[in-house]
Amino acid sequence: IAFIGLAMPHVARMIFRTADHRVLLPVTLVVGAAVALLCNLICVLPAHMVLPLNAVTPVVGVPVILYVILRRGCRS
Repeated sequence: IAFIGLAMPHVARMIFRTADHRVLLPVTLVVGAAVALLCNLICVLPAHMVLPLNAVTPVVGVPVILYVILRRGCRS
């Protein structure tokens, strides 16, 4: 679940292209909640079993974190 907390502020900043925290805070809350609900839905979709949430959230969070790291590395 930590991947949601790490990745969603970056997603919100990419969507709105602003660093204004008055905008980013509510957007991050809404985007984070939506992604958490989507991950929870993916967890319970397979019939006859339930996937652990901590196995699904990295699938969403890792690509965002890698994009942010690699993008920052190209600038320096």
